[in-house]
Amino acid sequence: MESENNIIRFLILLICLLLSKFTFAKSKLPILATKQDIHNIRFISSDGKYTYYQRSSGDLILSSNYNIRSVLKGQKLTQYKVYGSKWRKKIIISVSGDYHYYYNIRQLNKLYQVEFGKNEAELLGMGTNPTLHLNDSWISYFNPYNRKIHFQNLGHKELQFEISLANKINHYFVPSVVMPDNKTVIYTDLDEKGLPGIMRFSINNKKFDLILKGKTHMAKIELCLDNNKLYVGHFGIGKRNQSSTIQVIDKITNITMKNSRKIYHSDLNDIGNIICSMADNNLYFVKSLKTSSGKINNEIVSIEPVSGKISILTDLKYASQVINIDGRLICPFRGKYYLVIGKNNMENDKIPGSTF
Repeated sequence: MESENNIIRFLILLICLLLSKFTFAKSKLPILATKQDIHNIRFISSDGKYTYYQRSSGDLILSSNYNIRSVLKGQKLTQYKVYGSKWRKKIIISVSGDYHYYYNIRQLNKLYQVEFGKNEAELLGMGTNPTLHLNDSWISYFNPYNRKIHFQNLGHKELQFEISLANKINHYFVPSVVMPDNKTVIYTDLDEKGLPGIMRFSINNKKFDLILKGKTHMAKIELCLDNNKLYVGHFGIGKRNQSSTIQVIDKITNITMKNSRKIYHSDLNDIGNIICSMADNNLYFVKSLKTSSGKINNEIVSIEPVSGKISILTDLKYASQVINIDGRLICPFRGKYYLVIGKNNMENDKIPGSTF
């Protein structure tokens, strides 16, 4: 009996090893090279000159030219997120002091602004999903509890306004927000039935206009603005609504879906997570791919807005996220950070005398 159990254990172990080898095939993508633990790093500039990283003591530190400066001090194990933009004027820092024991995806975090490459932090407010707009002159962030998007001018504190969402059905909905100019906000919302849509808000006259109303609540809409072009991603959710499309509106002075053109369509539900604002003007997102056996894999792809050409950039099979860090595209995957687009030249991120 014992020998039979040993045989069974051996067979199970052998199967696990074979499956592990098959499932975790080595990727050809380079792993992001850093001279310190990458799990502590929150932002690295494209030239490697500025590195924002956190310590287990709860401090956020800036390293530049082999010098370190304190940015923020928090309680032990405070977690930070650092957001930038293509304009490289401002850095937005989100601070969670109770990250490890308060598990709430709607948690309101303290938001600070910092000049790019600097360490003097200024408190802005409390919220989630901070986004920089218009040459880093505006910031928007969301409060999921009162369902309001807050806007603040970073140069003139007195310039502030809020937009209340119509959504009252989905407590975990987070709007996608862009500002084409100083007079206009474009954002996503849900109506009373949970149908997604795109709204336009005119700041001067406080007028709301409906740009697009979705046909099913089993879909999500993403917005991405770059080079005076508005990209609209429409991705199905669930088995009943299997489709994904991306459209582009070339004239942001007249934003209507009638002026849009479709640059992408798929009969599968893509994960999405659209990223634009890249140096090559391409669009990046997570696409679902069907194999010859009928299995669905997810990979990061690029699409050329003019030709619609798709290029598959990863070989991970189960990619789900893509992150833009100052022009580098990075894919976090099973504890590793793969470099998808950009230079692997982290030459100046060494932190002298740092302890974690």
